[in-house]
Amino acid sequence: SCKMELRWISAHSEVEGNEKADELAKEAAQGESSPIEDLPSILRKTLPASASAEKQAYVSEIKAMWAQQWELSPRRIRMEQMDKEFPFTKFRKSQNSFTRA
Repeated sequence: SCKMELRWISAHSEVEGNEKADELAKEAAQGESSPIEDLPSILRKTLPASASAEKQAYVSEIKAMWAQQWELSPRRIRMEQMDKEFPFTKFRKSQNSFTRA
């Protein structure tokens, strides 16, 4: 058994060891931190993905599918003759800055 203490610290603070902790957390998230046999049994199974990670993967997949369909569309060439920023690049950038409220 081990004793562990968790504390929240600001990501951009000058807390000693914070950068190293960030590096180790990233390694752990990628499954590169410890050999599985060295982990406690509760941590040996794959952790579920977060809802945020699932949503991000889904949105990326949808965007890739749309981009592939757009490349094959006969409208793409016509629209690019009018506006190289098309499709909706300016609109998408401004839309991402909107708040939900």
